[in-house]
Amino acid sequence: MFAGVMDSKKTMVKLWSHECLRVFHDRLVNDEDRLWFFKYLKAKVEDEFSLTCNYVYGVPEDMESMNTTYKKLAYGDIMDMTEIPRK
Repeated sequence: MFAGVMDSKKTMVKLWSHECLRVFHDRLVNDEDRLWFFKYLKAKVEDEFSLTCNYVYGVPEDMESMNTTYKKLAYGDIMDMTEIPRK
């Protein structure tokens, strides 16, 4: 596969993960459910997208590292001043 296609796939998986976190994870009320969700999300990335979490997020694949990474995951380019329309 071409590098650009893989980078696009990686970017889309990060965006999808971010949306899953905001829609589902942010509403969970206990650590047991959050840990289950992280494991589920990790399995989906690996099974459905055929990517490793290490490749997508750049961290070791142990659950503690993934937990920390998922909590910090944010997606956007609000700091890119070229994307802001001028009047």
